[in-house]
Amino acid sequence: MDVSQPNILQHLLDELYALRRSDAIPGLERARELAARLGNPQEKFPCIHIAGTNGKGTVSSVVASVLMEAGLKVGLYTSPHILRFNERIRINGVEISNDALLERVQEIMPLVRQQNAIFFEAATVMAFQHFATEKVDIAVIETGLGGRLDATNILAPKNVLITAITSIDYDHTEFLGETLPEIAGEKAGIMKQNVPCIIAESRPELLLTFMEHSAENQAPICLLDDAYRVEIAEFHPDFSMTATLRAPKLTLENAHIPLCGSHQARNVLTAFAIIHQVRKRLPQGKNRREELVAEEVIERGLRNITQNSGLRGRIELLRAASDATPPIVLDVAHNPAGVQMLVETLRACGYADTRWHLIFGAMQDKHIDQMLMALKPITEKLIAPQLDFPRARTNTSVVELAKKHGFQANIAESVEAACRMALTERVPMLLAGSFHLAEEVLMLSEMFGQYP
Repeated sequence: MDVSQPNILQHLLDELYALRRSDAIPGLERARELAARLGNPQEKFPCIHIAGTNGKGTVSSVVASVLMEAGLKVGLYTSPHILRFNERIRINGVEISNDALLERVQEIMPLVRQQNAIFFEAATVMAFQHFATEKVDIAVIETGLGGRLDATNILAPKNVLITAITSIDYDHTEFLGETLPEIAGEKAGIMKQNVPCIIAESRPELLLTFMEHSAENQAPICLLDDAYRVEIAEFHPDFSMTATLRAPKLTLENAHIPLCGSHQARNVLTAFAIIHQVRKRLPQGKNRREELVAEEVIERGLRNITQNSGLRGRIELLRAASDATPPIVLDVAHNPAGVQMLVETLRACGYADTRWHLIFGAMQDKHIDQMLMALKPITEKLIAPQLDFPRARTNTSVVELAKKHGFQANIAESVEAACRMALTERVPMLLAGSFHLAEEVLMLSEMFGQYP
């Protein structure tokens, strides 16, 4: 890439980011037209399609990691990114290069302008184009928002080996509906004719929704709890765990998993079920199918999740506790269910008596009241920085709301200032509430080692 190209790339990405519009009419037409103008790249590789409110990024990353350890060339499309746009599009764990990204963006932007397309539609088609160009053996595709009208849902049934739906919770209610059955119905929109769908959600009223959509779409469903089990042996203070995974004719005993919490155990079990089911539909032949469910392959896939997928910020220990230093923990939980699982996991991993200095930031459309209520019992003090993102809730409004819930709370002009406050006071630090907060925190991570 020559000297001028990074500037060109950043200019085009800035133009792309500016297309994050909430006023666009929902639909798949723009994404389909973009893809058609590029030769329908989504039809050139087999894939796995995953939706849900919480956990879909983890499930996608675990599945991709195991497939990679089985020797496949694996595309992985996830969102949002934390530090760089490139993180969204990976092949065998490697982010799309700036050179390749520039080529993809330059290729699609004229079409985006013509179609008046939005950010996620363009990003999705760019990912499909990259996977097709690089001739991946298989791609794991995470939905962005919802499912039925999500840009990833231009995937054709003939190319989808299996779909999966993780847990359902209230999020993006302005787009997906005000009730859990309505939200579940939108997620169920990824079901495709004759394509099996694994359902990880277990609440009876939501299972009824999925069964109705299964019948309408002639998509066979597999309820996770009918055939798969996870048994947690131990949670560890570094936020890893030891667990046993069980499937018909396959058991993985005492696997070490660098994720933690009952919610992550269920996410890993969902990924385990996808791997167990998809092997029957892989086009690579019997040997590849057997290798995919070999215990050592799955164990490597679990052990190497981070390096194989780039997964970050899932109750991540940025600095371990010692006699000299308090712990620093980062989590991207950004809705009430995610925050509640964070609280439960901290307690399960040996931090039941810890009271945290909570650095909290969230987007304007989130259920901040419920998130704060869940965090209150473990919080000593809340610090609200002003996030550098247009949709972020202001630091003053977060503090005002926090004080109504009885928090001791202060504003900070930036994430860096908030972190310096906690580091100077040498107190346990918990950073949570948004991917955008995580982005700013990880850019400052070197700073954490500078404080005793």
